[in-house]
Amino acid sequence: FETTVLYQHPHEPSMPVAVVAIRETSLPDATLSTLFPAIRRRHTNRSAFTGDALAPDAVAAICDVLDAYPRTLRALLHQHQEALAALVTEADRELMSRSAVRAELAHHLRKRDGQQGDGICTDTIGINAPLGVASWVMRNMNLGLVQAERDRERLEKSAVTVMVTADDDQVSLIQAGEILERLLLTITLHGLQYTFINQPVEVPSIRNQLQSLALTAPPPQLMISIGAASENSRPAPRRPVEEVVIR
Repeated sequence: FETTVLYQHPHEPSMPVAVVAIRETSLPDATLSTLFPAIRRRHTNRSAFTGDALAPDAVAAICDVLDAYPRTLRALLHQHQEALAALVTEADRELMSRSAVRAELAHHLRKRDGQQGDGICTDTIGINAPLGVASWVMRNMNLGLVQAERDRERLEKSAVTVMVTADDDQVSLIQAGEILERLLLTITLHGLQYTFINQPVEVPSIRNQLQSLALTAPPPQLMISIGAASENSRPAPRRPVEEVVIR
């Protein structure tokens, strides 16, 4: 099969943001076909990176994706790591000081039995909350410091951090998501792990500093750290396909 994505016309806001057309073909995209086995294995890493160097073939594959989409994907220079870590730390503290953010996090977390189809299981991020997840998160005022320490360690031991940039309109964000998926599957295919770092993007003043640091035209939407991990964190439960696909 091959697919074509039709995007919303800017003057037709009542139309869907994107429509995917699927057609049978005898000549599928060879590059996309090689990524298919990584779909089931792909998931966000929540363990620490080992700091090991990447294999040359993995570096080449990741660079190929970055080179193909220079407006959307930007590798951050190693010399910016300390400044980047400072922005992440500031954003972690700022966000976790807000009760609304902690309430949203509490709603998103799930007990380790993993019976619910959404959210993140507490054991995958090292939370032990015997009195209940929600009450533990809401009462723990040091979450910002804890999260900042974890994020700084990931940044320091990752092999590379990539910024995803796009304009803030819906179509641009959808297109950036498609490109990001190619990168994530490429990372997974080569036995590597990735971690999302989105806190600096969620604080407007820090987002502006991040954009100035990376010298990008479109604003930053997300950052991901890439590296080798000593163990794979357990994937969070996912909804069955039939619950998220409309036929």
